[in-house]
Amino acid sequence: MRFGTRQPLIFPIGHSMGEVGDGPERAHVIRRGGDLVEVDRRRFELWRLARGKKGEEPGRRGWTRRVVEREARRLGVADPAAIVDGLVADGLIAELVPDRKAAHRFALAYHLHPLMLGLGNTRLEPWLYGIGFGEEPVLRVRRDLFSIWEWAPGDDNLWKACQAYADVEVTAGGTDRDHTDPRRVLMRLVKSLHLFTSASAAYLDVARRSGAS
Repeated sequence: MRFGTRQPLIFPIGHSMGEVGDGPERAHVIRRGGDLVEVDRRRFELWRLARGKKGEEPGRRGWTRRVVEREARRLGVADPAAIVDGLVADGLIAELVPDRKAAHRFALAYHLHPLMLGLGNTRLEPWLYGIGFGEEPVLRVRRDLFSIWEWAPGDDNLWKACQAYADVEVTAGGTDRDHTDPRRVLMRLVKSLHLFTSASAAYLDVARRSGAS
């Protein structure tokens, strides 16, 4: 599975912990792994834009660096490319050229953390699974995405989450390679990660330490 672009997809890394300070000293705090990183308003706006737009399908071209920089300029942020470069250097934004080798490296480096509850499916739309709070889902996703999102906390990184999902499918007698081949599972997941981040249903963070495979 490939996107219709070679432009890098862009993802925020870490979880917003709110603000500290007052006046010109006010800063936003992002937790990345075990570190708390303070960023100013402009950097935070770019980091937040990298989550994607809630309710908007990523589409064939994906939520790319070019799209994020264009959105930032529309909001009046000057020189967004330089700000993105700084966030990448600080490990607060990850870029991914969507091919299999790059996706595998990305999946080994990062971990998905759910922020909402799984609400299951319905008789009217049994192929979609709700995520949110209470009775009304914030978003609905396919079974494969829901399963990976739901069980991601038990895996050290995204790659292991995809392997675990594929193993379960094989054990259950599945033959569709989109579900039994972890490489294909990963590419389908990468294409849809912004559905989770844009709705604040999950965030990406650095992977827990473990052996790569």
